[in-house]
Amino acid sequence: MGVRRARLLEAYYLATPLFIVVDVALHAPVRVSFLASPAQRWAYYGVCIVCGLACHRWPHAARPIALAESSVNMLLLALSVMLPIWSLGDAVLAGGPIPSPMTPARLMNVMVTGTALILAFHRNTPDTWAKAVSRTRGTPARVSGPTGAAARTRLPSAAGARGPSRAAAARRRRTCPARPSPG
Repeated sequence: MGVRRARLLEAYYLATPLFIVVDVALHAPVRVSFLASPAQRWAYYGVCIVCGLACHRWPHAARPIALAESSVNMLLLALSVMLPIWSLGDAVLAGGPIPSPMTPARLMNVMVTGTALILAFHRNTPDTWAKAVSRTRGTPARVSGPTGAAARTRLPSAAGARGPSRAAAARRRRTCPARPSPG
């Protein structure tokens, strides 16, 4: 993942004060709609701000941080939607009010958190992670290529490469046992 995408995840977390303003002014907790208690929401907002500061301090860790936080957020959001549905039979039998599991704030929470989760998930491959780490440290990236037979077989490219070098072929002859001739 490029630095621009890491900065996008950092901006997502550092925008938490804007989510707090929306929560306080409009009474719409779009970032943490699964928590009913204001004290719990403030604690979760604090965790999000710490995630933003960590993404700012260590840009190469933005993807794992966003992946972990967004996964927890989506799990808690799914539980907050499913638990009222699972207890719907009890509410009907008791004659009480039927809770609405999906509110506009929860739908907005799914869209915001889901976007961060998808961005972090699709950019969280070992190759892109190695490139991001090497860019922040100023060293060349060591990205693992194919393994097994694909790594030992070098196909000619469009530029006209003719296969392995003579030194590589000599090494292979020394390390591979001789094959018996058919017949």
